[in-house]
Amino acid sequence: MGNSHKWRLARMFRDILMIVGSVLIALLVNDWNERRKQSKVFEEALTRVYTDVQKERFQALRDFEESRLQWDLVHKMLEEPDTIPGDVLPF
Repeated sequence: MGNSHKWRLARMFRDILMIVGSVLIALLVNDWNERRKQSKVFEEALTRVYTDVQKERFQALRDFEESRLQWDLVHKMLEEPDTIPGDVLPF
């Protein structure tokens, strides 16, 4: 084998290694980018869920308070009907 043939093989292996290395780097960058996108989507979904839960919790507490006030009024109407002001009653 001649010296020039060895150099040609060495350049060919170098070029192949550069191509393989470039492809691997591209795959790693693509994988990193996909994980970053998925993380952002997950974070946005988590934020929406948290916001929805907070809204539902607030609504449930408000509904509970309204029910408690209505229960107190019904209880008072049954126990002490003469003490309820006329403007509170719907009729």
